[in-house]
Amino acid sequence: MGDRPQNQSADQPCTPGEGAPGAPSTPSQSGAGERAPHEVIAALEAEAADLKDRLLRAHAEVENIRKRAEREREDTAKYAITRLAREIVNVGDNFQRAIDAVPPGAADQDSALKSFLEGVTMT
Repeated sequence: MGDRPQNQSADQPCTPGEGAPGAPSTPSQSGAGERAPHEVIAALEAEAADLKDRLLRAHAEVENIRKRAEREREDTAKYAITRLAREIVNVGDNFQRAIDAVPPGAADQDSALKSFLEGVTMT
């Protein structure tokens, strides 16, 4: 029980930092984890450059998405008007075909057909 704390029994293993007297308590104190200051600075500068690059790329990606969404919104508005115009022309063509389908003089003989023809003509 000589190198264990008094409150620890002999069957419990030592935890890191509790070993023989004079043993280092952490790996950084042993010299294995220490690096020269210029190495630490170089590593931190490389990490900062990497993070800056990632930030700039993320910012560019967000800007590209914004521009793409704006372009798609403009295209949707432009082509929606085109589609509406095409549908209106189709309706107008159908009305004209309905008017052309009425034989000449038939509207004068039938009052219901005459009312229908006037309604279609006004539309």
